[in-house]
Amino acid sequence: MAEIKTFPVRLTPRANDLLRNAYHYRGDLSSQLASILDMVNLGKIELTRFPTGRAARDSEPEDRPTMKTSVRLTVALYDKVKTVADKRSTSVNVILNSAILAALGTL
Repeated sequence: MAEIKTFPVRLTPRANDLLRNAYHYRGDLSSQLASILDMVNLGKIELTRFPTGRAARDSEPEDRPTMKTSVRLTVALYDKVKTVADKRSTSVNVILNSAILAALGTL
């Protein structure tokens, strides 16, 4: 049996709304995110970066990862996302937001 842990994540309001609205009443948010992470090619998706530091203060709230939540993922899946994030010189949160937008942004 795969080890499952709870990981804190930050989503942009758009990614949060897409994820929650697309799967409303269709199961657990964590399992839906895991399905998305398995479905998209994390190494090739367009990265949706968000401003950090001083730039974040001047940006619109919808452009920043202001929605804090926790998701339960297998350690193996989280490690896969972390490895891709490291290879692409970005954060896990950028990969998660980008994957949600890539999978659900056209719905």
